[in-house]
Parts: sequence; C-alpha cells; structure tokens
Amino acid sequence: MPGFLIAFSARYDEATRLVSKHTTNPDIQIEMKWYQGFFLPMSIAYSLGLFLAFLAVILTGQGQPALLYICPICLATIFFIGRNDVKDLWNGTNVFKQADKLKAKTEREWGKARMKRFAERRKRENAALENDSGNEHNPDQLSTGRSVGKQPKEPTSREIGTTPSNYIQPRPKDICFGNEVHSGTQVFHKVVKEVAADLGKEEYKPEIYKIIRKKLKGCRFFTRDKTVWVEASNLEIRKQIGHAYDRARGGRSTVLED
Repeated sequence: MPGFLIAFSARYDEATRLVSKHTTNPDIQIEMKWYQGFFLPMSIAYSLGLFLAFLAVILTGQGQPALLYICPICLATIFFIGRNDVKDLWNGTNVFKQADKLKAKTEREWGKARMKRFAERRKRENAALENDSGNEHNPDQLSTGRSVGKQPKEPTSREIGTTPSNYIQPRPKDICFGNEVHSGTQVFHKVVKEVAADLGKEEYKPEIYKIIRKKLKGCRFFTRDKTVWVEASNLEIRKQIGHAYDRARGGRSTVLED
C-alpha cells in the first residue's frame, strides 16, 4: 500500500505540472520544479521507514514487520504536506479530471489534423493524376496549354493490376467496403466488434485504428468504382474503419464528425 501511495503522489505531481501549463485556474497549485510536490518527500519517508525497520532488526535481533514503520511515516508525511488539500486528495483530485480532459482534447485535435493532412495529400495526388492523364491523351493541350475537350479518364496504376487490361481482384481474405457478404468483410466486422467490446465506450482515435489494422495484417481494402473494385486510399480506410467501430459501439466519435 505505501507503494501505491507513492505512485499516486507521482501521478498527482505530473498532472499538476501538465495542467498548470495550460490553465489559468488559481485553485491549481503550480509545481514547476522537480523537487516540489509530494513524490520526493514520500520517497524519502518510505526510505526512512525501511531504514528504521532494518535498524530495529539489528537492535532487537528479531524480524520486524517493515510496514509497521513505513506506513505511519508515509501517512504522517502526506498528511503534513497536504494538510490544506486532504479533502481533495481523499475524494479524487480535480487536477486529474482536468488532465484527462486535456489529454482527450489533444488526441481529438491530433486525429483531426492528421486526417486533414491525409485528405489534402490525397487531393493533390488525384489532381496530379488527372493532369498527367490529360497531357498524355490530349496533344493539343501540350502545344497550346488549353484543353479542346474532356478526355475519358484512364485507369490509374492504383486501379489496375500488373497490366493495364487487368484490374486487381479482391482475395477472399481482403475487405470489400459495401459488400457485406464477402468473407473478408465479415471477418473485418467481427474484428471491429471484438475491439469495440474490449474498449467499451471509448471514442475512435488513431490508437484504435492501429489496433484494428494490426489484427487485419495482410488484408487489402477495396471500394467499389462503378463496376470494378479498386484499392481504397488510407484516408478512406480510416473513415470506413471509424464508421464500423462507431456502429459496433453504438456511438459517434468526435473525430469523424467533420
């Protein structure tokens, strides 16, 4: 139990330092230096109690329960240092709640920014492919810089196989978004439900995406493009996995609202 108390002290100090950098709440004590707070005094108190236990063994020549010395000293130390915050420490400190909210907010913002970067990169790639396709099939555009007519879009390298006439065919273990009877898609939904059951009501975030992708290692992801299956982009995969995860847990994640 003294070990848990010292771990609690370390968490309290770190949460206080984290929140103090991002809040103006005067009720939160700002502990900026490493030696301030509860952890260092509690570690010293634990060491002192252990020393007294060994000293008692040497003086009496008999075994001594170490907790008989460690517990009173540790409890006296934390009550003395936190004498003005005893109620807050006992009921659950407000700084923990604020640190958890700050962490959740940071994770949501990070997820949104990451998905936004993926979308912008994908948009640039598609624009480059369209320009390359237009220049290749329209010689007037190369000479004058203007297009005389809209040329039919040719299949890109992502949409075809080893030769331009062969499209990639999904394997049985691959995931086909929109084809619920496909064996790979059924396995995909099963994995997502298992992850959602393990994590409970936790919202979709990059860590959950990595867990699901790890469980589906070796599988490819496809979406329907008219009459053929094409490999899905990383952004599309993230969104489809997020929507499937939200359906499995019965909620809606903030990162997927935009």
